[in-house]
Amino acid sequence: ELGFGTGLNLLVSLAAWRRSGQFGILHYTSFEAFPLSPDQMIPAHEAFAPLQELAGELAPLWGSRITLPDLRFELILGDARDTLPEWSGQADAWFLDGFSPAKNPELWEASLMAEVAAHTKTGGSCATYTAAGFVRRGLQAGGFEVTRCPGFGRKRHMTQGFKP
Repeated sequence: ELGFGTGLNLLVSLAAWRRSGQFGILHYTSFEAFPLSPDQMIPAHEAFAPLQELAGELAPLWGSRITLPDLRFELILGDARDTLPEWSGQADAWFLDGFSPAKNPELWEASLMAEVAAHTKTGGSCATYTAAGFVRRGLQAGGFEVTRCPGFGRKRHMTQGFKP
C-alpha cells in the first residue's frame, strides 16, 4: 500500500481475510512518509462501527510491525520514491491511497507507478480512488492493464489495474 494513513485499508483487509475463512497469513506492507501516531489513528477508527472489535485488537500493537497468527504487517517509513525501489517484496495487490494527485503529486509520478508495477506479481492488481488520466497512463506505462470504473460513495470513478 502507498499511503498508510489511519490504517483503515489494513483493518478492512484483515477483516475480509478473516471473514473469508482464509488459512495462512495475510502479509501486508505499507509505505508511509508521514505516519500518524496511534493516538491520532485510534479516534479515526471510531467512525467505522463494523471494524471496532478489530480496531481494538490492533490498537495496542500499532507500530512499524505487527505479528499475529494470521497477520504479518510492516510499515516502511520514508518517501516511497526512495523506499519502494529498495523493497525486495512482490505484492499481489496494491492500494494506491496517497492524498489526491493535486495535493500530493509526487506519490503519483510515472516513475513511482513503474516501481509499483515492478513490485507486483504477475496476475496482481492495483486500485485507487483517483481516476486522473495521468495516473492511469503512468500505471499503463508501468505494465498494468488499467480500467476506469464506477467509484464508491461520492466518487464517480476510480481506477483499477491488473498486471498480465
